[in-house]
Amino acid sequence: MWGLIGVVGDGLTIIYTQDLLVLKTHQNQGIATELIQYVLNQYKEVRQKVLLTEEEPKVRHFYEKNHFVSCDQGQSVAFAQLS
Repeated sequence: MWGLIGVVGDGLTIIYTQDLLVLKTHQNQGIATELIQYVLNQYKEVRQKVLLTEEEPKVRHFYEKNHFVSCDQGQSVAFAQLS
């Protein structure tokens, strides 16, 4: 196994991507893109597809490339309480 994706939600109105991990030795080979596209295809009828991740240019680029919109640029608002 080179990577994994963890998703929770009701599968009808919302899903949260909790984890998207690829072994360092296998990064930049399209594995993360395949994983996220698999989930997006499985849950294409779900209106809200949410994830929370670190702010880093490479990370932002990856998710924007996969059709996610940052809440600071979109029509949504996001709140988090981080410890």
